[in-house]
Amino acid sequence: MKLIKLGLLSAFFLSLLLFLMSLLIPSVVRISRAIDINAPIEAIQPRLADLQEWKGWNEMAGDEMEIKIVSVSRDTINASWKNGNNPVMSAFTLAESGGATVVQWYFDFQLDWYPWEKFGSIIFDKHFGSPMEKSLSNLKAMIERPQ
Repeated sequence: MKLIKLGLLSAFFLSLLLFLMSLLIPSVVRISRAIDINAPIEAIQPRLADLQEWKGWNEMAGDEMEIKIVSVSRDTINASWKNGNNPVMSAFTLAESGGATVVQWYFDFQLDWYPWEKFGSIIFDKHFGSPMEKSLSNLKAMIERPQ
């Protein structure tokens, strides 16, 4: 009986410790990548604002993903991505810098309080970072390619 009581108390305190540790992980996680493209904003913005153009450069714009452009301005394109239940907000920001344009792409993830969601968010950068970098490189090559 003492062994069962010790096991239950240990499991309770371990769960409590994991929960308290998960509170240290923020509820909003941003994954961001940026690239310099040697072109003006006017040459880049239309390719980012048109979802049909994304098929030519965006590694993450697959058929299973529901993507909607939420808003478009000269220097910001906001999009909503949905795969399953939770929508994820994403944006491209454009800024001119010394003859080039800096294109920054980021995803904002809103996490629930559940410890498994918070600890799961630790791998978001590995999961999203590489395809984002490849997509931005594809966009750069497409725009900088001589006509």
